[in-house]
Amino acid sequence: MHPGLFHPEDLDDQEVKRLLREQKHRFQHFINFRTNPGAAEGDARLAEKLNLFFARFEVEPAETATPHLMALSNLTLTVEESEVRHTLRSINPRKATGLDGVPGRVLKDCADQLAGIFTKIFNQSLALSTVPPCLKSSIIVPLPKKSHISSLSDYWPVAFTPVVMKRFEKLF
Repeated sequence: MHPGLFHPEDLDDQEVKRLLREQKHRFQHFINFRTNPGAAEGDARLAEKLNLFFARFEVEPAETATPHLMALSNLTLTVEESEVRHTLRSINPRKATGLDGVPGRVLKDCADQLAGIFTKIFNQSLALSTVPPCLKSSIIVPLPKKSHISSLSDYWPVAFTPVVMKRFEKLF
């Protein structure tokens, strides 16, 4: 066993219950359960309004590459395993996970074992000029800026992106 790694078998029932309570408390402000039957309909309308409001920041990709970029097309970017290992080791384990559900703590603690695999994935992605769909998925959670919401601009759009993708971006 490696020191510093999480070992579930070392936890007793009380510790498991405590960890579950802590996790519930961490994400309680993201989840708003309502018992009002009409709330779901209102929530759907609000979700659509927020989607349209935040989508205004989305930029459509250019249809064709610009000439100065096409001249560089013979260059191939690559990353070294040591760079990937370093970026995985520098993960803040307290940051939220993305839709993939892979905690930063796991990536950080297993950096030596995962660096080779992610180096291959990252280099393949760079060679093909495409990002795997599982790394592009994220969820945007609207968090209120203040206690009284009067308009859609009173929300912060917080994106939960897979930690692996954040580390890939960090390499460049």
